[in-house]
Amino acid sequence: MYWCHKSIKKNLRLLDSFNFQFSYVFVVDSNNDRIQKFTSNGTFVDEWGTAGAGPGQFNNPGRIAVDPSGNLFVADFGNNRIQKFDENGNPITIWGTGGASPGQFYNPTGMTVQFPQGNVFVADSGNSRIQQFDNSGKFVKEFSTGENTGDITNIDLDVDSDGKIYLTDRGLDVIKVISP
Repeated sequence: MYWCHKSIKKNLRLLDSFNFQFSYVFVVDSNNDRIQKFTSNGTFVDEWGTAGAGPGQFNNPGRIAVDPSGNLFVADFGNNRIQKFDENGNPITIWGTGGASPGQFYNPTGMTVQFPQGNVFVADSGNSRIQQFDNSGKFVKEFSTGENTGDITNIDLDVDSDGKIYLTDRGLDVIKVISP
């Protein structure tokens, strides 16, 4: 299963259950450094992003997640950061730089948004950890993914409303549960 697809289905389902009016599907086009926006019936609406390191630019964007307000978060893998956009592709904020300190990344991969709180959880693959941020990008805490993590670039994650993290590690073929 591809995280992008699971994330879109999960978030649309949850958004519907919270009565949000959100009817778009966002697709990460990593090879072309862009995000594409479609209606729920597949009609192309818009795209944004180019190769680079400025706001709205990407270097191999990876995973996406949508918050309860319809804002989109993109793990910008090659730029070691997270970018937040409104549903029309307008940049809201950017956080993260390359490194191992709290709030820094080394190849962020999996990502999810906690419902209904809106906290953002990011699999920081190169640093073998999960980092939690508030919805504006302020660092909250980090969680170790444990020893012998395997191929951490193949990690997907989800989090429940109580903060329990469900981590799939395809390198080891395991699912880990990390309690808050």
